[in-house]
Amino acid sequence: MQPSASQPSIEHVRTLELPEDPATWDADHEGIGSELIDGQRALTFTGEGQWSVRVPGDFEVQTFNRVVVRGTFPGVHVMQLAFGPGEGHDLGCKALFTPKSPDDHTFVFDLHGVAAQREAFDGMWIRVASQQSTVEIHEVILLHTPPQLRLADPSGPPASVNVGTESRLGWCLAHGASLQIQLDVKGDDERLAFAIGQEERFRLTGRDARVRISLHNENGDQERREVSLTDGATDDLTWHEVSIDLEPFAGDQVTAQFELHVNGERPAAVALADLRHTRRGHAPKTVVLITSDTHRGDHIGHADMGVTIDTPAIDALARRGTSFVRGWTSTNITSPSHAALFTGVHPRDSKLLSNGARLADEAETLGELYRAAGYRTVAALSVRHLGPRATAVAQGFDQVYAPSAKPGPASVAVEHALDWIDEADGQPLFVWLHVFDAHIPYDPPADIAARYWPKGQDPFDPTLPQVDAQPGTMPKELALVRDLDWPRAQYKAEVSYLDSQLARVLDLPRVQQGLVAFTSDHGEIFEKDGTFFNHGALFPDTLHVPLVIAGGEIPVGRRVEARVNQIDLGRTLLDMSGLVSARFPGQNLLFVLDDEAAAAERPLFAMCAHGAAASVTQGTYHMVLNLKDHHEPLRRKRAALELELYDLATDPDCLTNVWERDLDRTRGLLESLIEWLNTKDSDPLFERRQRSREENDQLIALGYAGDDAPIPTHGWLPAGTRPETILERQ
Repeated sequence: MQPSASQPSIEHVRTLELPEDPATWDADHEGIGSELIDGQRALTFTGEGQWSVRVPGDFEVQTFNRVVVRGTFPGVHVMQLAFGPGEGHDLGCKALFTPKSPDDHTFVFDLHGVAAQREAFDGMWIRVASQQSTVEIHEVILLHTPPQLRLADPSGPPASVNVGTESRLGWCLAHGASLQIQLDVKGDDERLAFAIGQEERFRLTGRDARVRISLHNENGDQERREVSLTDGATDDLTWHEVSIDLEPFAGDQVTAQFELHVNGERPAAVALADLRHTRRGHAPKTVVLITSDTHRGDHIGHADMGVTIDTPAIDALARRGTSFVRGWTSTNITSPSHAALFTGVHPRDSKLLSNGARLADEAETLGELYRAAGYRTVAALSVRHLGPRATAVAQGFDQVYAPSAKPGPASVAVEHALDWIDEADGQPLFVWLHVFDAHIPYDPPADIAARYWPKGQDPFDPTLPQVDAQPGTMPKELALVRDLDWPRAQYKAEVSYLDSQLARVLDLPRVQQGLVAFTSDHGEIFEKDGTFFNHGALFPDTLHVPLVIAGGEIPVGRRVEARVNQIDLGRTLLDMSGLVSARFPGQNLLFVLDDEAAAAERPLFAMCAHGAAASVTQGTYHMVLNLKDHHEPLRRKRAALELELYDLATDPDCLTNVWERDLDRTRGLLESLIEWLNTKDSDPLFERRQRSREENDQLIALGYAGDDAPIPTHGWLPAGTRPETILERQ
């Protein structure tokens, strides 16, 4: 549903003139210089560490709300702006972290605090923390961007708008402008529903703000509703749900007009989101996709793979559907794996291989396809870096919850999912529910933890032998542990806890009657190769994930032993939903049911985080080829073209490298892997992005330090690489 509105424009306030003499810009470092580069003046900095320049002049911040700094910052970690004397005022402008890159980069700073600022400042500080010897500033531009463009322009498609911890697709409703939509009301069971909210950067503190909704038909019949967004003293940074009964207009063509009324002269804007004209249905379609982060494929009760664990809700789902007990994921890191699942594009091609990259807007996701098919789409997530403000895997969802800080327990995401399922009564619905509990640090509820760990036994008892762990190979949360069975037990308890929470969704009658899938992004290595409790490598521990589908025409009680590509789940869900013509890569997983023996011999390929390695698994053999020198968190160093081959039939834990044992087999697998690495089925779908220092710190806290390693722009291997080239390097 698209409102109509006029197109605003960005105003160029001024471009700051870079000085020929850098002394005219106060600097705290002698390495500041000024030179012509390709005929354009540039301010240069030589030396490492923190430095700053103060740009003198009159800065009337009422006239601009965005500062653009363009230049070359090969090793920049953080840039910050401030205005005025002393340390300066940041005006709500967050410090920005940017990936390392030799190319030109543009920092875009939004000043959120300008509306309350009355005075002009006599200078602007540019502060940079650099780890590179040369930095260049080419241009500094001041802009005024209308709220319509800083939220979502009503003349274009809806965009993600963040209010608190919840994002929705919507448009900007600015003070002094109005939005209109046309409705064709056919019956008396229809409603106009929408949500109104204010982003933090457009706070309306101390201002009376109301949204007026007017409905009228061609006969002049009219109805008016007002929604107050503030109490005149404080903000309300939540979404306001509004639902209007259209029964008085049954059989009419209706115009709905939205206007924002705010006291005072300062600019104001709110978001109009989740706009929908609903008709109650009798048996609406329901599709639920659940992803459990860092969930090993053997840690499900029904998998029956030597692990004793309680997962009654997931087991019940498997009994009423088909369980692919050897699902194989495409990578070992959260956001890239989810991006592959939601686009059907392998990380080899998308080149989205870090939690710091962003899925490109042109990517077509499951959320967008289900939304285009008339489904209401909602995503309840347990980590920030999957949400719209980060990787944007959830693009195309009408509503998204993602925590703004540290990850939350399954109960939080489940509560949002339950609320949205209830609100979508009568509407087709696609739900993505993500839980993060199996990811370290483990902190299960005490009553569940007691099922797996003897009461009174101290895993940190200093009288026990120390774990043989080299520095940097054990997560900091487990640095003092003496008994490794304890974190394994904690992991089991986390899985049982999340299962108990998922039961609240899986037991709903609507969900029981719908199409449901359960899987994971990657698994976890407990102990291998001298490292502990991480997912930094392409072993079966990280690639083997649970995969269960139930509902619709899915066979009941079927167990599939062959390894299958988890990335094919999206295509399968679309087909089972009747959306066979939707453009989406992959192959329906149900093809395996016709010939499991043939499927078991298909090679499955994976890419490591940051493009550090690639793997192929075929039959009982698993090969890993390291593509560059790297040192993943909690892992030992690997060298470029270092080769690993494991026989899973005799060595399921991958402890003995057997590449020399059967050189013909090794060459054959290498040829297959090299050919796959040199193939491309899709254009890249990733964008490097700025992120705030706070977000960067959160990623580091989760163990994703060094998350911006450069990704090759051409091939994954040097030109002409052959099996003999690699074997000679061993």
